[in-house]
Amino acid sequence: MKEAKKNIAYLDYSHIYGGAERVLNSILRHLDRHLYQPIVIFPFPQSHHSRYTFSDKEKIYLSDRIQWWMGRDRWSHPPRGSDVMARAVFGILLAITLRKHNIKLLHVNLLRRDCMLWLLPVRAAGIKIVGHWRSASIDWLPPRRVIRLCNRVVSVSDFNRAMLEDICKRDKSLRIYDCVEQLYLSKAVDKELDKLLSCLPAEIRLIVSVGQLTPYKGHDLAIEAFARIALRYTNTVLLIAGGGSEKEHLRLNEILRKNGLGEDRVLLPAVHFSDMARLYRRAEIVLSLSHGGEAFGLVPYEAALAGRPFIGFECGAVCELVCDRVNGLLAQDNDVEDVVRRIEYLLDNPDYGLRLANVLANEVREQLNPKIMTRQLEKLYDSLL
Repeated sequence: MKEAKKNIAYLDYSHIYGGAERVLNSILRHLDRHLYQPIVIFPFPQSHHSRYTFSDKEKIYLSDRIQWWMGRDRWSHPPRGSDVMARAVFGILLAITLRKHNIKLLHVNLLRRDCMLWLLPVRAAGIKIVGHWRSASIDWLPPRRVIRLCNRVVSVSDFNRAMLEDICKRDKSLRIYDCVEQLYLSKAVDKELDKLLSCLPAEIRLIVSVGQLTPYKGHDLAIEAFARIALRYTNTVLLIAGGGSEKEHLRLNEILRKNGLGEDRVLLPAVHFSDMARLYRRAEIVLSLSHGGEAFGLVPYEAALAGRPFIGFECGAVCELVCDRVNGLLAQDNDVEDVVRRIEYLLDNPDYGLRLANVLANEVREQLNPKIMTRQLEKLYDSLL
């Protein structure tokens, strides 16, 4: 008798289509559809959901629009207690939906501190929970009560997994590296990016710092490093590629002003670009200067697949896969002068950078293959079901 497919639900409550969402898209594409039926659950419709590659039959919205009870999703100045109510209502709706569709396992794509009221009704309904822990920020570290609600916790690197040691039993957590796909580097038209790049003369050597506009992502260090090389390399332009906090956008503009850098040398559009392929290919150097390192970080590997060298810091998960001067360039953490030296070397020796990118790209295709990641997840699902 043919075995019935197992329904696996994936929860995505993100307001952007970032690294975690790109990896979720990969899971959906490579999951064995003979054994599993994936269903992605969203709180309400958002524009970035169109970038997923699944069919309409494989997605569920808990609400068809933003509702009055949705806390800060609905209100710019939410009433006291409204966020708690939003999480509680959301959790109840989530549990009812999972039971209605005969789903026995929920995979939370982005585990965070405030998940308890979402997960409590789900666990009470007898549904297994896999939490994906993807952050290197201690501020996002889930408390013990959230970890207890999860049957297993997946970390995206050994560096990331080590952060859970004090609150999570070793046999409850496991490390599964995120995958990186060439497909991500072949997205469709991005009008915002078209407009920006069309204004850049062909002779401009573009340096790109990629990441959300948050202090953690290190765009301030990218600006400070660029300020030190701008006079010598007059045909260079720095692009800060990422949307996010308006407060951080204002802070970065103030840093630009203090360093005497105008819009002719540094571009700060404060938007999320969808066509990262074109952006990486137009760049000569890609920077990923997150303070304290990333939990995993897709930027170095996506840049390599596009044939571009990157410069990062010698900390965080990147050290598990990248070796300085072998397949990338890693500066000392928060050392701007070290970053400057490496930028100058790549600008003076572009062929060297291309060789580094080629070595890393080959390793990405071999070690961060989506099929490897998905088979590991399927083994986990089977052990719980």
